Amino acid sequence: MARKKTLTDNMKKFAVSYIANRGNIAETAKQIGLSNKTCYGYLQNELVQQEVDHLMSIVPQEKIRSAVQLREELNNMLDPEYKDEMIDLKGNIRKVKPPLRDRVKAVELLGKFQGAFVQKHEVQQAHFVIDLIEEDEEDDRTIIDADYVEL
Repeated sequence: MARKKTLTDNMKKFAVSYIANRGNIAETAKQIGLSNKTCYGYLQNELVQQEVDHLMSIVPQEKIRSAVQLREELNNMLDPEYKDEMIDLKGNIRKVKPPLRDRVKAVELLGKFQGAFVQKHEVQQAHFVIDLIEEDEEDDRTIIDADYVEL
């Protein structure tokens, strides 16, 4: 069966995310929920390479924001002196403080960047340690000594 000569949705997501993450495959894989191995495979695919080249020609590199730049923007938004540009009804540009909902969203996004909302759970498992196995004449195995160990 011949392979399709079109990009899948995951390949398209990979191309966009790969450019947004400035070629960082680990970040790209994490962002779109694929394994690093799959992403490396996509990078070897000729159709994906063409899509990346096409997107790179459309979007200038200086227009793509890195994660560090996004964090800086969110931090600036929390500064009490920060003012955003708004256009009023007359078409004039005015500098105004961002609404409270935008500042709250900035705090939430910064918390997610730093992993503040990740809940970690400790899991304990019990294991059996088998000390001695005896083989019978009929080729059956019998456990003679086993201990229950809690890690």
